[in-house]
This record gives sequence, C-alpha cells and structure tokens, in this order.
Amino acid sequence: KQPVANGARNVWITETALSTALNASFMADRIALFGIVVGVALLLSGIGFGILAVGGALFDPLGSAVHIYSQLNRLGTNIRRVLEVIEQPPGVPEMPNAIHFPSPVRGYVELDDVCFSYRDHTRVLEGIRLKLEPGEKVALVGMSGSGKSTIAKLIARLYDADRGAVYVDGLDVRNVRLESLRTKVCYLLQDAVLFDRTLNENLLLGNPSATRKEL
Repeated sequence: KQPVANGARNVWITETALSTALNASFMADRIALFGIVVGVALLLSGIGFGILAVGGALFDPLGSAVHIYSQLNRLGTNIRRVLEVIEQPPGVPEMPNAIHFPSPVRGYVELDDVCFSYRDHTRVLEGIRLKLEPGEKVALVGMSGSGKSTIAKLIARLYDADRGAVYVDGLDVRNVRLESLRTKVCYLLQDAVLFDRTLNENLLLGNPSATRKEL
C-alpha cells in the first residue's frame, strides 16, 4: 500500500485498484482511437460516396454520348453502303433511243421464245412462250430455282434475256426507258417490308398523291 496525499487526509490505494485504473485508462484510449478511426473511415466513405455520385453524374452522360456516337458511326456506314449501291451503274444498259410508255398502259405481257441464264451460265429458262392478257391473274408454279421469279425480273427488265424478247403492250422492254418501265411494274416481294409509320403513310410512299378512296 502507498499513501497518497489528498488534501487534509490520506488515501490508501492498493495495487489492484491502480492496475484497474491503468487498464481503464488504456481501454479508454483504445476506444477513443477506435472512434477516431471509425470517424475517419466514415468521413472517407462519405467522400467516396460523394465521388461516386459526382462520377456517376459525369460518366452517365459521357456513356450516353459514346453510345450515340457509335450509333451515328454505324448509321454513317450503312448510308455509305446504300449510296454505293445507288451510284452503281445499272446492270442493263438503256438504249439511246429508248421511249416512254404511252399512257395509259394496258398491261398486256408476252414472252417470245425467251432463254436466260445467270452468270454461272446455268440455263434457267429455255424457249419460254407466255402471253398474259390485261387484268388476267396467272400463278407460276414450280420447284425452287425453276425460274418463276426470273420471269418477273425479266418483265421489269432487271435482267435482259439471252435470246428472245419480252413485250409489254407490244413494246420490247429493251426499247423502253427504264424509269418509265419500272414505274409501271409492281414487283411484290414475299416478305413485306413496312416502315415504322402508320399503314396510311406506308401506302402513300407508293403514290403520295393518292386519295383516301384510292388507299
């Protein structure tokens, strides 16, 4: 035991009490240090969350801008490809003295001894003779590759026959201006393509001046 002066009286403190006091002081220091560490961590986490929030506010628009740029770049590539196709010369030449279709067009179609083969020289049509009256509906039936679509393409003069001739209203299609011929021929594909507009707007693409009754 050691006496400790405390004003007018002596206080006796045992070693156990001193040890307990020292331990309490040490624990208080550790708790205080832990509190400081936790406070700093919370402060840093708050700053981190703030940085993340600011970064999100900055990077989200940048990400959108990059996405838009990528889409525009892809669109530009597609437009260039379309223009390359448009600028290509026609696969069939237009005659210098080609004429316009007289109006109105009746729609009489005749294939006279038509023969045709594609670039690989595989004969698709051989000696075809066919007459279609105005307003007549004719179905061509055959296996795939037998030349059904080829006949329609020859009428629109997407190709020229190797031999024979194709007539529309008695005129050889090779002697008719391509623009005049193809505005009179409707080539309907099996898979219809519709634009992201109303049906009315899609129909007006074929004839912008069409009336409601005509549609």
